[in-house]
Amino acid sequence: MNLSEMALLKECEIRTLHHQGSMKRRLLDLGIMEGARIKPILSGTHEGMRAYLIKGTLIALRKSETDLIDVESV
Repeated sequence: MNLSEMALLKECEIRTLHHQGSMKRRLLDLGIMEGARIKPILSGTHEGMRAYLIKGTLIALRKSETDLIDVESV
């Protein structure tokens, strides 16, 4: 399952990042890496934006970014 499909407030663990180049580097800098736990907190209406809680920080990601992140429920 990918991160964009996770239900709100359900914690999951990141399994694989399918991004490459600068986008992958940006996600890694935000702490989005294999084995990290992440939870969708808020869902926006504009451009498929969602807010995620990871390592105590709230970040916003677009659906196009989260479609390429494989996760597993914990």
